[in-house]
Amino acid sequence: LPFYGHKTNAMPFLSQWIEKEKNNFFIFENAYTSSTASEISMMSILSGMAPYKTSKDFNKNPLLWDWLAPLNYDTFFITSQRLGNLKGFIKSEGLDLYVGGDDFDESSVNDAGIDDLISVDYFCTKLKENRDVPFLGVYGNNALHGPFQQTSTKLTTQPSFKNIYLNSLFIIDKTLEKIYSA
Repeated sequence: LPFYGHKTNAMPFLSQWIEKEKNNFFIFENAYTSSTASEISMMSILSGMAPYKTSKDFNKNPLLWDWLAPLNYDTFFITSQRLGNLKGFIKSEGLDLYVGGDDFDESSVNDAGIDDLISVDYFCTKLKENRDVPFLGVYGNNALHGPFQQTSTKLTTQPSFKNIYLNSLFIIDKTLEKIYSA
């Protein structure tokens, strides 16, 4: 990413957005993840719990949308990933809508899920439907899961970087652009 000193800009939309709204972004100098495994990292972020907790702990504690349900927020979680068993943890009483990669009639683009540009269109539809009500919408992308999404039937111009990671970042950049526009 150029804001971390990389010369190649695979995320032009995000870079322009950050430049345009500098005061609304915080670039972490020393960013860390709560876990190298998506399943653990996602649950840690959505629950606020430490990543070393057990699945039993995660299962009995509220997630972000559970805190918002009493406030009548519309809550939805849409992801390109095929979450399998994790779906049971995410689908709590406070979540109004869960749509994952398994819910789309689409083939996988890698071992973890479907084309991000297909699921993000559905996410953007939900954003537009909730324009006038309080909501929490969470989008989970898939492009950076190995073996990395490299193309999309939804793009007129395909990413053409020599580095497969950069091609995936380009696809995620397109999802951010769609979400921003919605």
